Amino acid sequence: MVSGLPLVTEDGDVPILVLSPLGVAPGRQNAGIGAALARTALAIADRRPEPVMVVQGHPGYYPRFGFVRARTLDILPPEHLGPIDNAWMARRGPTWTPTVRGRVTYPSYFAELD
Repeated sequence: MVSGLPLVTEDGDVPILVLSPLGVAPGRQNAGIGAALARTALAIADRRPEPVMVVQGHPGYYPRFGFVRARTLDILPPEHLGPIDNAWMARRGPTWTPTVRGRVTYPSYFAELD
């Protein structure tokens, strides 16, 4: 559910986290399962040193967990994704500072799935 990725900055790579979009079986939706999974993942992430977590997901769902449009934090998506502004979101962690900005890079096997 959570992977580590590099954020390429002017000062070098910064390790960050990426939350995989959540999926709950249709017959089990609206029972709080997705929210419980997200809250648990975020609680664990908040105990880690990475300053930010990104997600490529539904812009109507993830803001309830503190995600904002990533461009507002100067965190750009991988170039191969193009302009996905509304679906590209970031959540500041406890160690985040405004100097954490740059472009996320996916490993080649992530890019091959898109």
